[in-house]
Amino acid sequence: MKKTLVLLLVFVLLGGGVYWFTQESKGPITTVKAGDRDFAVKNTDQIGKIFIADRTGLESTLDRKDGGWIYNNSYKVRQDAVGNLLQTISELEVKFIPPNKGIPVIVKTLAAHGVKVEIYDLQGEMMKTYYVGGTTNDERATYMIMDEAEQPYAMHIPTMEGNLRLRYRIDGDDWRDRAVFSDKPADIDFVSIEYPKQKNKSFIIERKDSGYEVSPFYDVTPTITKSFRKGYDEKFFKEFTGLIAESFQNDKPDKEAILSMVPFAIVTVKNKKGQETSAKFHAVRHLDSDGSKMDNADLNAKSAIERYNVAHSSGDFMLAQQLLFGKIFWSYESFFEI
Repeated sequence: MKKTLVLLLVFVLLGGGVYWFTQESKGPITTVKAGDRDFAVKNTDQIGKIFIADRTGLESTLDRKDGGWIYNNSYKVRQDAVGNLLQTISELEVKFIPPNKGIPVIVKTLAAHGVKVEIYDLQGEMMKTYYVGGTTNDERATYMIMDEAEQPYAMHIPTMEGNLRLRYRIDGDDWRDRAVFSDKPADIDFVSIEYPKQKNKSFIIERKDSGYEVSPFYDVTPTITKSFRKGYDEKFFKEFTGLIAESFQNDKPDKEAILSMVPFAIVTVKNKKGQETSAKFHAVRHLDSDGSKMDNADLNAKSAIERYNVAHSSGDFMLAQQLLFGKIFWSYESFFEI
């Protein structure tokens, strides 16, 4: 009986030692302050501004204005970019507490390379300030530390695995809305498409009290008197949904040379408020088997075109895909019965 009690006592002591060792290896849980791990802002509707800066001097300020977001007080923000960021901010959870022996290196790395994040409410009051570092060894969590705290955490969001830093660390134009034409089809009153090298294909379509009216862009183009294809006016305007450029390329080396060339098409859109947006499309053609650029004069056979360099009325130079924008390049006769 005495032997059994001794063995039981040894087992309890060993079990307690193992528990202490495993808890100690996970980090100083018993000394962690609750506020040091409270990274999330659950109700992102209360966020009015987000400031992000890295150690190289890159800074991004996102302000909530008029139901949307503005980047650096100048540009509309990409909805998917700010959406991903707000999702991350609201869903942040502690995945684990780093072991004590790894904390000095993690803190040092955060201090040297961390991205600072400041979150303000709608009244401009500070809500959160923390630093975002690199990923854990298994790349399933991201190290973060609250401002003025000593304890870093491995953070994640339940809906994804991977580097959360990428959702904060977006540079310059990558924050910006890439919409070439952003008006909803129902808000468009006027569209003109000019094909400088194919004048007879160019046209104007305008909203009138009785419906839409389609006319040639150039006075020298004969007016088509055939019957109008029913529903083709609405169909055309619906094509202006989701016209997003692939990227900005304002620093493209041969930009000026491209701008000096005659464009493939010039598109002008006016909305009900009288606001006008225009863009010049310079075709980027597929290469033929011999490496030369394919040429194709037929507007309706666009297989030779891969992308477009776009000179936008905002002053931006963009890259757009034929796969997406080719649907708006109708010809004048497209609206009429054959």
